Amino acid sequence: MKIILTAQAEGDIAACIKEIATETLGEGFITTDEQLTGSDLTASSQTTMLEETVIFQGRKVALHQLISAEPMKYSFPLADLLQEKEVTIGEEPAPSACRGYNERYYIDRTLNHIFISQDILSDKREGKFGDLLASSEQEFKPLCKKEPRENMHWLEKEKSGELIWQQSQWNLEALRKYIDVHKSHS
Repeated sequence: MKIILTAQAEGDIAACIKEIATETLGEGFITTDEQLTGSDLTASSQTTMLEETVIFQGRKVALHQLISAEPMKYSFPLADLLQEKEVTIGEEPAPSACRGYNERYYIDRTLNHIFISQDILSDKREGKFGDLLASSEQEFKPLCKKEPRENMHWLEKEKSGELIWQQSQWNLEALRKYIDVHKSHS
């Protein structure tokens, strides 16, 4: 049986866990110093984590409203969420004109996910869609470096199976006809 306990490297809790585990498990106790990522969590833990709230540009927002595509990616400290600390993503607009913000010029914006029709995948297999496709950031970035002059699109699949456009390199014209205008997620 494997038991994994996490704690910050420094502090009384880590020392206490190490002491008790060494007494109990002897040589079977191993310590490692690792950074957790979302992919280290089980699917149910990822789902639970997505229910947590963060401060996004000055407002409390459930994490699942910001992150919806699989696999779960984090651009914030996972340890802070696990420790139930308040996580802030982005800054809220500065409230005074002297700091560069004038409310008369502020435009409310909404982040919308762009859904891509599943037809793109069958058209790609049949050779009707010539642009390159990537399904993750780990696949997209190296392909962009390898093929710097090619049209390339990063599409991630949500849990529901829907494709969401994440990023592109070069021309979007071929991709435009696959945008699903009947679906929207703000």
